[in-house]
Amino acid sequence: MNALYRRIYRVVRHIPKGRVATYGVVARLAGRPGAARTVGWALAALPDDGDVPWWRVVNAAGRISLSAHDHAAVVQRALPKPTTASPLPPRRAPPRPGGPAG
Repeated sequence: MNALYRRIYRVVRHIPKGRVATYGVVARLAGRPGAARTVGWALAALPDDGDVPWWRVVNAAGRISLSAHDHAAVVQRALPKPTTASPLPPRRAPPRPGGPAG
């Protein structure tokens, strides 16, 4: 497994229960903005018994991106949907020292 996949898995493991993140957000947080497809490939490469909550990753429209005939998509659609699911907030840069707070 390469270093990028490990970073992607680390990011996905940190998505809280009841929240989702897009492939693009996961890519950006893993240090590879614009690598949303790579996130998809990394998640598709997961073993069935892995500990990475791949079902918390959705496409930019907030939908599941897998084929209806794909076993993983069937599993993801069958999972209970949290009533408070919301996307991860955008990551904000920390305020600069001496700059305006806000």
